Amino acid sequence: MRNIIAHVWIVIIAILHAIPGTDVQKFILSELFLIDKLVHIIIFMIGVYLFATVGKRQQKGQFLRNISLLFVVYGLLLELLQGFIFVGRSADFLDWLADIIGVFLGIWIYKKIPFNVSINSYKKD
Repeated sequence: MRNIIAHVWIVIIAILHAIPGTDVQKFILSELFLIDKLVHIIIFMIGVYLFATVGKRQQKGQFLRNISLLFVVYGLLLELLQGFIFVGRSADFLDWLADIIGVFLGIWIYKKIPFNVSINSYKKD
């Protein structure tokens, strides 16, 4: 189940990046900048945390390093797609930087609060 949730989250991240800029509610420029970067941080933080909880059982060793690297590259890929393919969007280095901050926050939170509860840990009657 966690695996499905983690993969669905990756799709949600891509969809959020693909929404045309004209469909995004307009804010004052300074507010938009702060909100946009915060959204990038949060969605990547959640994504990394979800995959870290899944990957711990599936991989040994450097699974956190692998997840971090994949998410950093994923963020770069999405920014490039925004610059070249997605309608009404543009690539932004600072968005990618916010993605990277989210990656490291997700790893940090996972190390502080690992999600070790099994989905099947409830008692059946």
